[in-house]
Amino acid sequence: MTHLYLEQASEIKQIKTDQRQHRLLHTLYDATLEWQIEDNNLLISPRLLEILGYKPEDIPNQATQAYPELLHPDDIQPSWQKLQDCINKKTDYFINNQRIRHKQGHYLWFLGIAVLIQHNKSDPPVIFANAIDISQDKNLIQKLSEKEQQFEHIVSQVPGIIFQWYQKKNGERGFSYVSPRIEEVLQISPNEALNDWQTVNVHPDDKKGLEQSIKQSIVEQKDWNYTGRAILKDGSHRWLHGASRPIFVENGDVYFNGILMDITERHQLEASLEQKNQKLSLTNSELERTNQEIEHFAYAASHDLQEPLRSLMIYSQMLLEHSKEYGQFSDEASCILKAATRMRGIVSDILEFSNAGRIMHMQKHNPKDIIHAACENLEAIITEKNANISISELPESIFIDERLVLVLFQNLIANAIKYTTANTAPNVIISATLNKNAHQVTICIKDNGIGIPERYQQQIFDAFKRLHTRQEYEGTGIGLATCKRIVEKHHGKIWVESSGENEGSSFKFTLPIAEFLPIHS
Repeated sequence: MTHLYLEQASEIKQIKTDQRQHRLLHTLYDATLEWQIEDNNLLISPRLLEILGYKPEDIPNQATQAYPELLHPDDIQPSWQKLQDCINKKTDYFINNQRIRHKQGHYLWFLGIAVLIQHNKSDPPVIFANAIDISQDKNLIQKLSEKEQQFEHIVSQVPGIIFQWYQKKNGERGFSYVSPRIEEVLQISPNEALNDWQTVNVHPDDKKGLEQSIKQSIVEQKDWNYTGRAILKDGSHRWLHGASRPIFVENGDVYFNGILMDITERHQLEASLEQKNQKLSLTNSELERTNQEIEHFAYAASHDLQEPLRSLMIYSQMLLEHSKEYGQFSDEASCILKAATRMRGIVSDILEFSNAGRIMHMQKHNPKDIIHAACENLEAIITEKNANISISELPESIFIDERLVLVLFQNLIANAIKYTTANTAPNVIISATLNKNAHQVTICIKDNGIGIPERYQQQIFDAFKRLHTRQEYEGTGIGLATCKRIVEKHHGKIWVESSGENEGSSFKFTLPIAEFLPIHS
């Protein structure tokens, strides 16, 4: 554009100063003015007057008077100095941006191209100038500047490095833009990165992966994502995660507009968590091994105690029979037999509790079949107590260990029958509710028994916790603890609901279901 202005200045300089040439000047360019230096006359073209909103009589015809009235105060001194330099022939022409006041009071920007014309020493010197209205361009530049400031402000708020990376078809590549945050994160100024992209010192172990990720993004035309390290000037390194979307240009060049996030702290935290998880995993493995050893010991000890207890019970029974015949030691023999019987029950329950922690064999089973099997095992007490067992609603299948869940139902049904008042026939109702979102079924075993006060409803699931004496109700205090262990092995939970004494109880527990099937009676 400057070259064009110089050509215009050369054309103006060739024009003679007679009246005909003046008229030619005023038609050659839309907005022109002429300053006749000797008599200080100022001639302004009609087009320039039209742009500024003036009539010829509105403007003084003396240049030295009109000049300060029309120009913006900040532009008077620099423009006047350039005019003087031209008059004093320090320069043949000058190009100047200046603001000229519109009649309505606002200022318009003009690009002025002025030349001093004096072909002979006898000719009076004249300055001819062409004025080009660049207000619209200035407004656009101002708006662009505001947008740039707005963009820089937004970029400064982003917690990462905004960048544009180019990779040309001829192999040339580098950054065409890098946000100022690069200095805070990588100790590199934006100019350093723009001049030489390799100032971003990628860790040697990550360079190959970075190159492959860029190549893969271009070949497959997909988003670029990569995590790697950059080495800083002080020798430390930062972990960065980059994300971008490639833009493909028709000439084969590729541009990546993206962001680099400093994830050093997150990476360190993840590494620390991973280390802790590994230690926790080792601890859990050791704990699991210890638990298995304890369970094995409890199982073996309980199992090995069965035979001595059986012998003790046999010999105490024989002693009791002989003591009745001879009239001696009958009370002692009776106490020994009761103690041996009670211990056998405890050992049996401990063995059952130990079995609840062993490896499970999960399969689909119909809960009705398991309940029927439990009732068959409890046939004696059901008959003795004249108990009624009714099954309300159950799913077609549950995903369980059959052996353990049989023990679960058997213990809960036995308790529902056992813990009733003397003159009350036990009534036990078994029902279920599907919870499809949790892939579980909630089973309820409701009885009409003695109930459980609220203050004990958590404690009853602890091992060896009894609410009643052995004279009132037999038992070892391990049954409900075993039930809790079985349910938890199936990743469920167990609880009891009761309004209080003699109000009955509802034992509820969750078990996994094999599939979502309708409940049927």
